[in-house]
Amino acid sequence: MKSNIQEHRISAISAEKIIDNRIKFLKENIYNHVNYELLEDFPKWLKGLHMQNLAHHFEGKKWQEIIEMDDKDLEKLGITDHVTRSILGSHFWAMKFGLPIPRKKFLRDWKQLYGKETLEDFPAYLDLIRMKKIAPLFKNKKFEDILEMNSQDLKSLGVELAKDRVKLIKNFWRIKRRIFFENIIKRIEDQDSK
Repeated sequence: MKSNIQEHRISAISAEKIIDNRIKFLKENIYNHVNYELLEDFPKWLKGLHMQNLAHHFEGKKWQEIIEMDDKDLEKLGITDHVTRSILGSHFWAMKFGLPIPRKKFLRDWKQLYGKETLEDFPAYLDLIRMKKIAPLFKNKKFEDILEMNSQDLKSLGVELAKDRVKLIKNFWRIKRRIFFENIIKRIEDQDSK
């Protein structure tokens, strides 16, 4: 019994490191700027996302063709997990933003995929993700500051369980990704209105 608890603790800590590495990779290669050189070696790009097991689905395809794929295209390739397809699709959209594509089509497609979400009430958000019990830990914290917290920050705040920290960090990253896309949309709409 004790070894199962230790294994679970070790795997939760490993998950935290994997998520931290994935976030670093995303910032350096997609969200701060798109690393198109890395995309030339698409299996290596997938490895940075810890998705190297999908590389065989993309054999013989160029990255320019790959990032144009939508959910149905990815499913036809044999990627059956909806969450995996969704993650890939959101990264493809971020990469496409740097390319010369028709802006109105980009806006229309993005609005179909991503809805607006109000996150001003953090305790309500925690309730949504079934973590209401830790809401008091975040009292008097600004949402923008909360989103920037890493595993160590959360642990210092009092989020003791590694699985809870992993869940929060994953959700923080999803929110930051939504904010990123909302900012892109705002910039596009501002440019189009000029």
